[in-house]
Amino acid sequence: MKRPLVIAALVLLILAVFFILVMNKIICLPSWLPLLGGQCENDTTPKEITLTYWSLWENAANIQPLIDKYQSLHPGVHIDFQQREPVNYFETVRARLATELTPDIIRVHNTWVPYLRKYLSAVPNEIMSPEVYEQTFYPVTKDTLYADGKYYAIPLEIDGLAMMYNKTLLSEAGITQLPRTWDEFKEVSAKLTKKDAAENITQAGTTLGYARGIEHFSDILGLLLAQRQIDFEDKNHRVSFHKSLSALGENLGVEVLNFYKIFSTSRKSWNDSWDCALDAFAEGKLAFFFAPSFRVLDIFGKNPNLPLGIAPVPQLAIDDPETPTVNWGTFWVETVPKHSPYQKEAWEFLSFLSQKENLAEMFRLAQNTPGRPFGEPYPRRDMAEELANNQYLSAYIIQAPTYTSWNMADATHDELLNDRIVKILQEMINKVNRGAKIQDYLNEAAAKTQQILDSL
Repeated sequence: MKRPLVIAALVLLILAVFFILVMNKIICLPSWLPLLGGQCENDTTPKEITLTYWSLWENAANIQPLIDKYQSLHPGVHIDFQQREPVNYFETVRARLATELTPDIIRVHNTWVPYLRKYLSAVPNEIMSPEVYEQTFYPVTKDTLYADGKYYAIPLEIDGLAMMYNKTLLSEAGITQLPRTWDEFKEVSAKLTKKDAAENITQAGTTLGYARGIEHFSDILGLLLAQRQIDFEDKNHRVSFHKSLSALGENLGVEVLNFYKIFSTSRKSWNDSWDCALDAFAEGKLAFFFAPSFRVLDIFGKNPNLPLGIAPVPQLAIDDPETPTVNWGTFWVETVPKHSPYQKEAWEFLSFLSQKENLAEMFRLAQNTPGRPFGEPYPRRDMAEELANNQYLSAYIIQAPTYTSWNMADATHDELLNDRIVKILQEMINKVNRGAKIQDYLNEAAAKTQQILDSL
């Protein structure tokens, strides 16, 4: 008699527990079951998720208020922001992207995207269509972030190469008009070059002509090649910067290298015994220095009183309809890996960050950081006016609509990609300065560059 009572009690207990689990939506039953079915279908309780965000450069304090704002608007979404070290960053990102242990959002250099794209998800149309994307951001994004009708990253900044100059050195030399063309630059940099009695350069006009110890010399080469309308790749995505010919059949890449070599020979304007161009500029020994905006922070870190001016880079010609204005872009973007289980949520958060008011807030927070005069330049076309009068950033924004970009970018911290190409270009410049077989050196650099890209 006792055994049936025990069994009945156990059954009732199990049913009671089951009922509690169903009513608390821990167990969900299909809607066709009477009474208890469909309890979870109208559940509006937010799902608890954590988005892991790998970033560089910006510290957490400059983005945390926006993270807090987003989390308050989206209960259940938590953002784990991690500022990573740049050393071996590309290699770490590439390795993690191939696994299930990837972060949900990763900042990468724009030139990395074509070689990481197989691991990345595309921006969903419902979050930002390609048409809206192209109306929002500068055209340079299409160079590296676009493929097969989709974009694979959202930029939260834009940057490129501008011409920094020492106002005092130019004033002392009586130079009141900044050079706008490379022919003008050639004359002005020569005028700013000073030598001692032994013909040693004591004040350099420019770093052009050399590679060793010259930050961003590879970006300058990329700019010069692009201004000559040289294709970096052909339609099959094979390296082609050594093949472009002029209407007269002359190799345009060779012409660029011959122009670059002028500054190490007949118009020598740099002391090649000096080890670092940035240091020379910060010390007041170099008149012109070509670099992205982030180098301003490095320069002021060494000499906060430097009389710094920044202007757009010279062009081949001004107001010539047959010679388009071309500038050089190099910038960082945010991506979402394919292996992230929260791709939609990650893109929604990046879309939130890319809104005008939130970019402005990040800029303000960064600008209030001690020792930092500005935040990251705005990547949106409709925010250009807001930086039009910024003494440090206006030149970069003026140039932004005509930026182009390729894998010749310096300071990208990627030993397997741009860093290796930069070393190849340095070897090429060294050979150009020592010998006369410029076409051979150009061909060799292109072949070695192709090997690097093939290895990825």
